[in-house]
Amino acid sequence: MATIDWSAFLKGRFKDATGIDSKVRFPAGRDIKIEGDIDNVRIWLSREAVTANMQGDSAAFEAWALVLKSWCGVKNVAIDWESPPPP
Repeated sequence: MATIDWSAFLKGRFKDATGIDSKVRFPAGRDIKIEGDIDNVRIWLSREAVTANMQGDSAAFEAWALVLKSWCGVKNVAIDWESPPPP
């Protein structure tokens, strides 16, 4: 499966729809990874992101899944994560 630069793709789709050259982007870093193609995307979360405040970029996986489906036209989004340690 070839992966897409999703932030660049989103910026392009946003500019095409609005005419605005925005700094909109997906989060990047060790806590979240977005990989895949237009048919299937996998959002992977680290154990830290799984237990983080969901208002933070890395933990807001539902919002990123909606953005992928609505703005980027992705067909399927799968969520995967590292299990956090037991409480």
